[in-house]
Amino acid sequence: MTTGQVCQRWDVDEPNSRVGSVYLPQYPDAGLDENYCRNPDGSSGGPWCFNSEGTNPVFGSCTVPVCVAEDSDQGDNHDYSHAAAMQVSFIVFLFGVNMNI
Repeated sequence: MTTGQVCQRWDVDEPNSRVGSVYLPQYPDAGLDENYCRNPDGSSGGPWCFNSEGTNPVFGSCTVPVCVAEDSDQGDNHDYSHAAAMQVSFIVFLFGVNMNI
């Protein structure tokens, strides 16, 4: 939570009642696992969770880091294709196979 409190598990009703008994059945596909920040009701404030440390505040918003996608022409994809080419070259050298690739 942005207020510094730890999030309450979605499957328990303490200290904030009706969390597990109401939210889990109402939003079965919302990924309400552990005590992770979620937005099961689609509120405009984004991801949020209930406060596991008490009822003041009952819930709070969460800051969720944004993942950055890696360019497919760089990084690991390039390294894997290079490693595969090295394996083929090594096999050709080791066994004298003419692969005509």
